[in-house]
Amino acid sequence: MLSYDVPSLLAEMGHELWLHSVITGGQGQDDTLEGLLELLENFAVPVVVWLNPFSGRIERDSKRFTDMKVYQDHKQRMAAIVEIPEFNAKRRGMISPSCSRRSGRSARPLLTHPFCS
Repeated sequence: MLSYDVPSLLAEMGHELWLHSVITGGQGQDDTLEGLLELLENFAVPVVVWLNPFSGRIERDSKRFTDMKVYQDHKQRMAAIVEIPEFNAKRRGMISPSCSRRSGRSARPLLTHPFCS
């Protein structure tokens, strides 16, 4: 994507490129933070950051994402931060009847955020 200057090509065609990056907690946190940093350093486009705590809280040295250096150094480039709620481990593998189409009720979105509405 970088070597062919895809962002400029898309802009010339009238498209606006937005990139999305998922930050996970737990074992993958460092890798996903490095991936976000690569996007921010190599693309001059808006970036939406998704914080997914499914594998663990997103923290480093007791700092939340918004206190981390990657956020502080690049927050002006982040178009939005979507925080996915922490997963309730007691409900792992269960489907809530209120979210099931078979229950006769309409499916509700699992994530409600002003950016996503």
